[in-house]
Amino acid sequence: EGGGGGERMEAFFSVLPVLLPATLSCDPTSDGNRKMVQQVCEWVYADMPGNHRVWRHELSVCQAVEAAATRIPPSVVHSLVLPALQRSMLVSSPAVAAAATSALLKLIRISRNPQLRLEICTKLTTQWGKANSCARRLLFCEICTQVLRLFSRAFFKCLFAETALLLSSDPVANVRRRVCSLLPEIKKSLVLPQDVLIVENTLSRTISLLKDKDPDVVRAAQSISDEVYLVQQVRTAPDAQEDARRGDEEVLHGSLDKLSTYLV
Repeated sequence: EGGGGGERMEAFFSVLPVLLPATLSCDPTSDGNRKMVQQVCEWVYADMPGNHRVWRHELSVCQAVEAAATRIPPSVVHSLVLPALQRSMLVSSPAVAAAATSALLKLIRISRNPQLRLEICTKLTTQWGKANSCARRLLFCEICTQVLRLFSRAFFKCLFAETALLLSSDPVANVRRRVCSLLPEIKKSLVLPQDVLIVENTLSRTISLLKDKDPDVVRAAQSISDEVYLVQQVRTAPDAQEDARRGDEEVLHGSLDKLSTYLV
């Protein structure tokens, strides 16, 4: 586009922080409002992901989508918003990718479509947690943080913990360092006696990180080692919030212990 087109795009993006929440607050059951939401989302996401000239606006859009997550029609979420957020996670700046991650996981937490939820979680594990790209593997650590914030620990353990633990031996020191902050949370996701092997794996990987060749990784491991070693942090008693989240997830998915068989 020429300069005029670029100026029009800047002007459009500059009003998005007001326009998008106002549009998303419309009644999603109305046909006209649903079409308007879809049209605005199409305009927003046509050229925005990865366009570093407008990264601040893209960040605002991701935050607005997360704030209005319960009001976006499911058809728009599935066909447009989720693919666009995944594109932002792949090609946008780290700050935008993190905001897109948070919005995407909130949307699938709200979703009552178990197949969609599992498909996206599988994609997050394979295309980010096991990616060749260091940036994607780093973002997977943020994905794990957000999953732990929004889902039950049992859900995290079944679908994400194994891949997160594997990253403790990542060839890139920054990834290993970032994984250190996840280890106490992984430990908290475990329940004795059924998770004894994962507990042992977590402890073993912590010991390896304490002997890492990179001094920053060693310092990060030292800062969390006491938390990981505390056996009391492995749950043996009920937790009200955890049980409520797990109960809701089991309504959708059945036994969470069988979820890991979904991953390929």
